[in-house]
Amino acid sequence: MLSLINRLSWRLQSRHIGGIPRFASKVYDKLATRLITGMYSFIAQEIIDSQLKPNILVDVGCSSVRLFKTLHEMVYSPMFMVGIDISKFMTNIALRNMKRNDLQSFVDIVQADAHNLPIRESSVDLLLSSGTLHHLSDSQTFFKECIRVLKDRGEAWIFELSHDVPKDEEEIGKRMFRRPKVLLKLASALHGIPRLECERGGLRSALEKSRCHYEISYHGFLTKLILRRSYE
Repeated sequence: MLSLINRLSWRLQSRHIGGIPRFASKVYDKLATRLITGMYSFIAQEIIDSQLKPNILVDVGCSSVRLFKTLHEMVYSPMFMVGIDISKFMTNIALRNMKRNDLQSFVDIVQADAHNLPIRESSVDLLLSSGTLHHLSDSQTFFKECIRVLKDRGEAWIFELSHDVPKDEEEIGKRMFRRPKVLLKLASALHGIPRLECERGGLRSALEKSRCHYEISYHGFLTKLILRRSYE
């Protein structure tokens, strides 16, 4: 049943070209971002634990910039952050939250399409995208755009919820998000991409066709893709 819900939801969301509409953007800002607060903390900790020391960080599908707030609080190295979102309603909320949290001196918000990033080549240290990939109509084009804008040693980290989690890993997800497992499985089915799609589905094919070096890791209900330039 969850797989069927996921397929229908993914198909509908990837066809909404203009991004999140007005009403949905308000709901997302008030409710959805609170559900995934644990994911933002996890991403920030991943940056702290990594060898990357990004000077320029881009978040594609930045929504309400709550991730930037978390990064500012947890990651102490100075960096300039750019948030990109195709939804004009979401970017308006992002601009409001940016000012409310006093982030405007090191954060910029741009309304743009993830399939055609308004960023020059080889300029980004770290590109993030959390919960956005399932909204995109052409993942292969997005992967190519990620690689295009990355510096030689830069990385793109793409995070998605996945509902098809083995039983022995559900507890990891519960601790990360601090939410009931039933709620997390339903949220992952409605707003996520299954692990199977990354391992041998259309997403795996898109990764290979984009000619990038990639890695996949799993953290409970959270799937992480790491993209780097391929020099083969």
